[in-house]
Amino acid sequence: MLSNGPTPSATTRLGYGSPLNSPVVTAFVKCSAQSDGVPATSIDYTSDPADIEERLGRVTASSGSRLYLEETFSYAMLMKLLPADLPAHEAQAWGLLNMVDRHFPDFLDQRRVEAFDLLSRFAEPAALRLGARLSTEYESTGTYHPIKSFYSGRIYERLGDTTRAMRFYEAVADHSSFPEQPAKHTALLTLGRYYAASDPGRAEGYLEALAQYKEMIGVRDDEYEEAIMLLDSVSTREGESR
Repeated sequence: MLSNGPTPSATTRLGYGSPLNSPVVTAFVKCSAQSDGVPATSIDYTSDPADIEERLGRVTASSGSRLYLEETFSYAMLMKLLPADLPAHEAQAWGLLNMVDRHFPDFLDQRRVEAFDLLSRFAEPAALRLGARLSTEYESTGTYHPIKSFYSGRIYERLGDTTRAMRFYEAVADHSSFPEQPAKHTALLTLGRYYAASDPGRAEGYLEALAQYKEMIGVRDDEYEEAIMLLDSVSTREGESR
Protein backbone atom coordinates (compact mmCIF):
# COMPACT_ATOMS: atom_id res chain seq x y z
CA MET A 1 0.00 0.00 0.00
CA LEU A 2 3.02 2.29 0.36
CA SER A 3 4.31 1.62 -3.15
CA ASN A 4 4.44 4.35 -5.76
CA GLY A 5 2.26 2.35 -8.17
CA PRO A 6 -1.44 3.04 -8.80
CA THR A 7 -2.74 -0.53 -8.47
CA PRO A 8 -3.72 -0.49 -4.76
CA SER A 9 -6.13 2.41 -5.28
CA ALA A 10 -6.99 2.00 -8.98
CA THR A 11 -9.06 -1.13 -8.38
CA THR A 12 -11.08 0.52 -5.62
CA ARG A 13 -11.49 4.03 -7.07
CA LEU A 14 -10.48 5.69 -3.81
CA GLY A 15 -10.19 8.96 -5.70
CA TYR A 16 -13.96 9.22 -5.67
CA GLY A 17 -13.79 9.84 -1.94
CA SER A 18 -15.15 6.72 -0.24
CA PRO A 19 -12.57 4.73 1.74
CA LEU A 20 -15.16 1.96 2.13
CA ASN A 21 -14.58 1.10 -1.55
CA SER A 22 -11.50 -0.74 -0.29
CA PRO A 23 -11.89 -4.27 1.15
CA VAL A 24 -8.90 -3.46 3.38
CA VAL A 25 -10.81 -0.58 4.97
CA THR A 26 -14.06 -2.50 5.40
CA ALA A 27 -12.11 -5.34 7.02
CA PHE A 28 -10.46 -2.90 9.41
CA VAL A 29 -13.78 -1.28 10.34
CA LYS A 30 -15.42 -4.68 10.87
CA CYS A 31 -12.64 -6.11 13.02
CA SER A 32 -11.22 -3.11 14.83
CA ALA A 33 -13.56 -0.14 14.87
CA GLN A 34 -16.95 -1.58 15.82
CA SER A 35 -17.76 -0.83 19.43
CA ASP A 36 -21.12 -2.53 19.88
CA GLY A 37 -19.65 -5.90 20.81
CA VAL A 38 -21.06 -7.66 17.77
CA PRO A 39 -18.42 -10.06 16.40
CA ALA A 40 -17.39 -9.48 12.80
CA THR A 41 -18.80 -11.89 10.25
CA SER A 42 -16.60 -13.18 7.46
CA ILE A 43 -18.17 -13.71 4.03
CA ASP A 44 -16.33 -15.54 1.27
CA TYR A 45 -17.28 -13.50 -1.80
CA THR A 46 -16.02 -16.22 -4.14
CA SER A 47 -18.25 -18.91 -2.63
CA ASP A 48 -21.68 -20.14 -3.72
CA PRO A 49 -23.94 -17.14 -4.57
CA ALA A 50 -26.85 -18.55 -2.58
CA ASP A 51 -24.64 -18.80 0.51
CA ILE A 52 -23.36 -15.24 0.06
CA GLU A 53 -26.92 -13.97 -0.36
CA GLU A 54 -28.15 -15.74 2.78
CA ARG A 55 -25.23 -14.57 4.92
CA LEU A 56 -25.37 -11.01 3.60
CA GLY A 57 -29.09 -10.68 4.31
CA ARG A 58 -28.77 -12.19 7.76
CA VAL A 59 -25.80 -10.14 8.94
CA THR A 60 -27.21 -6.89 7.54
CA ALA A 61 -30.51 -7.46 9.31
CA SER A 62 -28.95 -8.52 12.62
CA SER A 63 -26.34 -5.76 12.73
CA GLY A 64 -28.55 -2.96 11.42
CA SER A 65 -25.46 -1.78 9.55
CA ARG A 66 -24.82 -1.16 5.87
CA LEU A 67 -21.14 -1.98 6.31
CA TYR A 68 -21.54 -5.45 4.78
CA LEU A 69 -23.25 -3.93 1.75
CA GLU A 70 -20.27 -1.60 1.40
CA GLU A 71 -17.97 -4.59 1.67
CA THR A 72 -19.91 -6.49 -1.01
CA PHE A 73 -19.70 -3.47 -3.31
CA SER A 74 -15.96 -3.16 -2.66
CA TYR A 75 -15.38 -6.80 -3.62
CA ALA A 76 -17.46 -6.41 -6.79
CA MET A 77 -15.37 -3.39 -7.75
CA LEU A 78 -12.13 -5.23 -7.01
CA MET A 79 -13.20 -8.26 -9.07
CA LYS A 80 -14.17 -6.14 -12.07
CA LEU A 81 -11.32 -3.63 -12.04
CA LEU A 82 -8.33 -5.89 -11.52
CA PRO A 83 -5.39 -4.88 -13.75
CA ALA A 84 -5.27 -6.35 -17.25
CA ASP A 85 -2.49 -8.79 -16.35
CA LEU A 86 -4.58 -10.36 -13.56
CA PRO A 87 -7.75 -12.42 -14.01
CA ALA A 88 -10.89 -10.31 -13.61
CA HIS A 89 -14.12 -11.96 -12.49
CA GLU A 90 -16.85 -10.07 -14.31
CA ALA A 91 -19.61 -12.64 -13.77
CA GLN A 92 -18.98 -12.81 -10.02
CA ALA A 93 -18.73 -9.02 -9.80
CA TRP A 94 -22.08 -8.52 -11.51
CA GLY A 95 -23.60 -11.28 -9.37
CA LEU A 96 -22.65 -9.38 -6.21
CA LEU A 97 -23.94 -6.04 -7.50
CA ASN A 98 -27.19 -7.60 -8.69
CA MET A 99 -27.64 -9.32 -5.34
CA VAL A 100 -27.26 -6.05 -3.43
CA ASP A 101 -29.57 -4.17 -5.77
CA ARG A 102 -32.32 -6.81 -5.61
CA HIS A 103 -32.43 -6.90 -1.82
CA PHE A 104 -31.38 -3.32 -1.00
CA PRO A 105 -32.50 -1.20 -4.00
CA ASP A 106 -31.77 2.08 -2.22
CA PHE A 107 -28.07 1.25 -1.78
CA LEU A 108 -26.96 1.89 -5.36
CA ASP A 109 -28.19 5.34 -6.32
CA GLN A 110 -26.99 8.39 -8.22
CA ARG A 111 -25.01 9.73 -5.25
CA ARG A 112 -22.47 6.90 -5.63
CA VAL A 113 -20.07 8.36 -8.23
CA GLU A 114 -17.92 5.24 -8.47
CA ALA A 115 -20.96 3.14 -9.46
CA PHE A 116 -21.28 5.08 -12.73
CA ASP A 117 -17.67 4.29 -13.60
CA LEU A 118 -17.99 0.63 -12.57
CA LEU A 119 -21.30 -0.14 -14.32
CA SER A 120 -20.16 1.47 -17.58
CA ARG A 121 -17.45 -1.20 -17.88
CA PHE A 122 -19.74 -4.24 -17.96
CA ALA A 123 -20.81 -6.08 -21.09
CA GLU A 124 -23.80 -7.50 -19.18
CA PRO A 125 -26.94 -5.65 -20.45
CA ALA A 126 -28.59 -5.81 -17.02
CA ALA A 127 -25.60 -4.02 -15.48
CA LEU A 128 -25.81 -1.31 -18.12
CA ARG A 129 -29.55 -0.94 -17.50
CA LEU A 130 -28.81 -0.47 -13.81
CA GLY A 131 -26.31 2.19 -14.84
CA ALA A 132 -28.99 3.83 -16.99
CA ARG A 133 -31.29 3.92 -13.96
CA LEU A 134 -28.64 5.78 -11.99
CA SER A 135 -28.08 8.12 -14.93
CA THR A 136 -31.80 8.92 -15.08
CA GLU A 137 -31.82 9.63 -11.33
CA TYR A 138 -28.78 11.87 -11.73
CA GLU A 139 -30.27 13.74 -14.69
CA SER A 140 -33.46 14.41 -12.74
CA THR A 141 -31.48 16.31 -10.06
CA GLY A 142 -30.69 19.07 -12.56
CA THR A 143 -27.12 19.27 -11.26
CA TYR A 144 -23.83 18.79 -13.13
CA HIS A 145 -21.09 16.35 -12.23
CA PRO A 146 -18.40 15.70 -14.89
CA ILE A 147 -17.72 12.08 -13.95
CA LYS A 148 -21.40 11.12 -13.67
CA SER A 149 -22.12 12.79 -17.01
CA PHE A 150 -19.17 11.18 -18.76
CA TYR A 151 -19.90 7.64 -17.60
CA SER A 152 -23.61 8.12 -18.27
CA GLY A 153 -22.54 8.79 -21.85
CA ARG A 154 -20.50 5.58 -21.84
CA ILE A 155 -23.43 3.60 -20.45
CA TYR A 156 -25.91 4.82 -23.07
CA GLU A 157 -23.34 4.39 -25.83
CA ARG A 158 -22.92 0.74 -24.86
CA LEU A 159 -26.69 0.34 -24.70
CA GLY A 160 -26.92 1.63 -28.27
CA ASP A 161 -28.71 4.89 -27.39
CA THR A 162 -26.25 7.15 -29.19
CA THR A 163 -28.43 10.25 -29.12
CA ARG A 164 -28.72 10.22 -25.36
CA ALA A 165 -25.06 9.31 -24.97
CA MET A 166 -23.99 12.35 -26.96
CA ARG A 167 -26.17 14.58 -24.80
CA PHE A 168 -24.20 13.52 -21.74
CA TYR A 169 -20.87 13.91 -23.55
CA GLU A 170 -21.91 17.39 -24.65
CA ALA A 171 -22.62 18.33 -21.04
CA VAL A 172 -18.99 17.47 -20.22
CA ALA A 173 -17.51 19.06 -23.34
CA ASP A 174 -19.51 22.29 -23.19
CA HIS A 175 -18.95 22.96 -19.50
CA SER A 176 -16.09 25.31 -18.66
CA SER A 177 -14.80 23.34 -15.67
CA PHE A 178 -12.05 20.73 -15.38
CA PRO A 179 -10.22 21.18 -18.72
CA GLU A 180 -7.41 18.98 -17.39
CA GLN A 181 -9.62 15.93 -16.85
CA PRO A 182 -9.17 12.93 -19.19
CA ALA A 183 -12.96 12.50 -19.18
CA LYS A 184 -13.33 15.91 -20.82
CA HIS A 185 -10.71 15.08 -23.45
CA THR A 186 -12.36 11.78 -24.33
CA ALA A 187 -15.80 13.44 -24.50
CA LEU A 188 -14.45 16.06 -26.92
CA LEU A 189 -12.84 13.42 -29.11
CA THR A 190 -15.99 11.26 -29.08
CA LEU A 191 -18.09 14.23 -30.18
CA GLY A 192 -15.53 15.12 -32.86
CA ARG A 193 -15.82 11.62 -34.29
CA TYR A 194 -19.61 11.64 -34.03
CA TYR A 195 -20.15 14.95 -35.83
CA ALA A 196 -17.28 14.61 -38.34
CA ALA A 197 -19.53 13.42 -41.17
CA SER A 198 -22.85 15.08 -40.36
CA ASP A 199 -21.72 18.46 -38.99
CA PRO A 200 -18.03 19.19 -39.75
CA GLY A 201 -18.23 22.69 -38.27
CA ARG A 202 -19.42 21.38 -34.95
CA ALA A 203 -16.83 18.60 -35.00
CA GLU A 204 -14.15 21.17 -35.72
CA GLY A 205 -15.10 23.18 -32.63
CA TYR A 206 -14.84 20.18 -30.34
CA LEU A 207 -11.56 19.01 -31.83
CA GLU A 208 -10.00 22.46 -31.65
CA ALA A 209 -10.90 22.63 -27.96
CA LEU A 210 -9.32 19.23 -27.40
CA ALA A 211 -6.16 20.22 -29.28
CA GLN A 212 -5.88 23.34 -27.14
CA TYR A 213 -6.22 21.39 -23.90
CA LYS A 214 -3.81 18.68 -25.01
CA GLU A 215 -1.17 21.21 -25.96
CA MET A 216 -1.43 22.76 -22.51
CA ILE A 217 -1.41 19.46 -20.63
CA GLY A 218 0.59 17.11 -22.84
CA VAL A 219 -0.89 13.74 -21.88
CA ARG A 220 -2.46 10.75 -23.70
CA ASP A 221 -0.67 11.26 -27.01
CA ASP A 222 -2.84 8.76 -28.91
CA GLU A 223 -5.94 10.89 -28.33
CA TYR A 224 -4.11 14.07 -29.27
CA GLU A 225 -2.74 12.59 -32.49
CA GLU A 226 -6.14 11.25 -33.53
CA ALA A 227 -7.74 14.62 -32.77
CA ILE A 228 -5.20 16.48 -34.94
CA MET A 229 -5.67 14.09 -37.87
CA LEU A 230 -9.45 14.28 -37.60
CA LEU A 231 -9.30 18.06 -37.24
CA ASP A 232 -7.31 18.36 -40.47
CA SER A 233 -9.92 16.23 -42.23
CA VAL A 234 -13.00 18.08 -40.98
CA SER A 235 -11.38 21.48 -41.46
CA THR A 236 -10.75 20.64 -45.11
CA ARG A 237 -14.33 19.46 -45.52
CA GLU A 238 -15.69 22.55 -43.76
CA GLY A 239 -13.57 24.81 -45.98
CA GLU A 240 -14.85 23.10 -49.10
CA SER A 241 -18.47 23.49 -48.00
CA ARG A 242 -17.97 27.25 -47.66
